[in-house]
Amino acid sequence: MAPAAALTPGDFVALLRPSQWVKNVVVFAGPAAGLRLLSPEAIGNAALAFVAFCLAASATYAINDAVDHKADACHAEKRMRPVARGAIAPVTAITIGIVLFAIAIMLSAVMLPRSVAVVVALYFCLTLSYSLALKRAVLIDVIIIATGFIFRAWAGALAVVPWIHAFIWAYHDSLTIDVRRFPDAEKKAIDEELDGRLKAALEEFKGHFAA
Repeated sequence: MAPAAALTPGDFVALLRPSQWVKNVVVFAGPAAGLRLLSPEAIGNAALAFVAFCLAASATYAINDAVDHKADACHAEKRMRPVARGAIAPVTAITIGIVLFAIAIMLSAVMLPRSVAVVVALYFCLTLSYSLALKRAVLIDVIIIATGFIFRAWAGALAVVPWIHAFIWAYHDSLTIDVRRFPDAEKKAIDEELDGRLKAALEEFKGHFAA
């Protein structure tokens, strides 16, 4: 058995994928649509929802890396991930993921309306299902990514307004949000995520028709 790779603090950072947190700024879309961005309380609640989504997202990345570590070890780029190269044990990554998710739920349930915790839990279940089983399904991955952005906007709205307004705002944002309004970093992350999944789905379709 090959010896475990040396563990560094950077390995834990890599496991959590903080570069992907930028996608969670969508939680501010709901409050923005309701003209609440000048309210300190609204901004504070939206910021807490942002943190909860970052924790939930990192939880799914950690669990996904643990589940896929053998396949990742054979991949040209993914083999450098901390779990794939043996720096972090799979059980440790899963434990970290569970703890992060628990913190996300407690944060959103205690500091925000409990409905936000429900949406965070739905988002976690959706993304975890994608990581474990649905990422190879044609077009399902694209739908899941789009639904994830709707959940983010919905949670941000729920953090500052009642249920009915939150539903309306989240639906409105899902139809009208324009990534061109985001700074370059956010726009690039969203574009690359959606473009990559869409291209993969189209390639899958081509394979089916060619068979």
